[in-house]
Amino acid sequence: NNGGGGGPDPFAGPEAQGNVNGDDMDPEQINEKDRGIGDMLTNGFDEITARCLLDSRWMLRERGIREMRKSVDEKGLNSKNFPALVAALKRLLSDKVPSLKSSGCSLLVHALEATSNGGGLNEKA
Repeated sequence: NNGGGGGPDPFAGPEAQGNVNGDDMDPEQINEKDRGIGDMLTNGFDEITARCLLDSRWMLRERGIREMRKSVDEKGLNSKNFPALVAALKRLLSDKVPSLKSSGCSLLVHALEATSNGGGLNEKA
């Protein structure tokens, strides 16, 4: 019972309050101001990842981080996605949302470990 206020229960967990991970949300289109980094991220990863990382909603930026991590796991780092990863990290580490800064640091550590375990950059894009 939410006290009869008619709104969502403020004590309910995230799962009861709807989508909190951004997976079901459509990311915004890349605006002209972000076209340069957007093209780099699209070239290094894909358009959806780029749109997520540049979205104004933190849940979608977090989704973009998860997508980059998954891509690094699947493909390793290469001359195509490494510059995009660096550009994304630069932006994430200056994000106003503390959890995104932390996720960016975690992604950096993960990418460095993946690179050191795999012997460096993988030139197969």
